Amino acid sequence: PPTITIDPDMKDGVSVRAGDTIVISASKIVGKPPPTAVWSKGGREFKNSDIINITSTPTSSTLAIKYASRKNTGVYIITASNPFGIKEEHVKVKVLDVPGPPGPIESSNVSAEKCTLTWLPPEEDGGCSIKSYILEKRETSRLQWTKLAENIIDCRYVASKLIKGNEYIFRVSAVNQYGTGDSSQSGPVKMVDSYRPPGPPSTPEIDTVSGNAVTISWKRPAQDGGSDIRGYCVERKERRGMRWVRACKRTIPDLRFKVQGLSEGVEYEFRVTAENKAGFGEPSEPSHPVMTRDIVC
Repeated sequence: PPTITIDPDMKDGVSVRAGDTIVISASKIVGKPPPTAVWSKGGREFKNSDIINITSTPTSSTLAIKYASRKNTGVYIITASNPFGIKEEHVKVKVLDVPGPPGPIESSNVSAEKCTLTWLPPEEDGGCSIKSYILEKRETSRLQWTKLAENIIDCRYVASKLIKGNEYIFRVSAVNQYGTGDSSQSGPVKMVDSYRPPGPPSTPEIDTVSGNAVTISWKRPAQDGGSDIRGYCVERKERRGMRWVRACKRTIPDLRFKVQGLSEGVEYEFRVTAENKAGFGEPSEPSHPVMTRDIVC
């Protein structure tokens, strides 16, 4: 079967600045009869064009791609084949560029003067870590953007000092060592007190008890805060302890939950908090203390 030798300088990958030319070489391709060599990426074979140039001899092959951009980042494969077999070698190429646009911006906890904005990191980081984000705003009635904040480290920001009744659009861009990338834009956000967090659910009832689990149930809050209840969070506390600990990994959609992983022979209390679009409300009153033990009939 054929053998392929990639240039030693390229075995650990190739990094190229955006706009430059990517060059990858297989310096030695050997086989009897002489194999046919093909370059590909993501299942698509490269052909010569204005931008792509493949230079091949019977024993070597070089792929050159002009004007590199972020989309050229990935794994490049050279495949050599003859009637006796197929051989593949892979080369990782990283194009160093400004980042792509961040994921969509979501607004939550909207009130008359502030709102919480969240987004996802860009799918394309430009080949190096994201340093920070820049957030801008504009009123929907105006064309001019103004900077709201820069050097934001997290994918979250509370925009404040906004004008009651106004409608805003926000946009966010990511920054890496090569500069600032394209922005993502939010939909319009109107600054009004539309809803509040929900009230507390009813005091939880103890349904079943075992050595290391307790099932509790509760009723919906009397006040939903003007927005549908998304779910509930259950917390537990040892009766003699001070600290409430979350007992569920994610929001619970039902009015009943089995709290597992408890220690046998310990008295626990439980409480429940409801969540709507504005966030979590006040917790319920704690349940009666209950001791974990296996009930023997």
